[in-house]
Amino acid sequence: ADFNWAKRVVHGTKMAAAYWTIRTTGGKMLHIEYNANSKLGGIVREEGKRDVTIMANSPALVVDNVHVSLENQKLTVEVGGKWLMTAAVAAFPFGNLAAN
Repeated sequence: ADFNWAKRVVHGTKMAAAYWTIRTTGGKMLHIEYNANSKLGGIVREEGKRDVTIMANSPALVVDNVHVSLENQKLTVEVGGKWLMTAAVAAFPFGNLAAN
């Protein structure tokens, strides 16, 4: 996708949120969300349970074989030693370039 930034056309993708849907080894379906604009952190949803907010530098949330944690604006989702996925809030690319 192309979008305009200052006087440049940037070819690429700008993401504002990440979502995962994961089935645990216990058969639970988790919906995990991390939004770059959120001041609270990540959210883990499981049917029939209250939403859990993943706060920065708190202990990881563990549901069966899934671990979810947030440190330094980077949400980490680990699935039983098989998958390691992260989403991090970062400054817009090219931020150090001189103004056009």
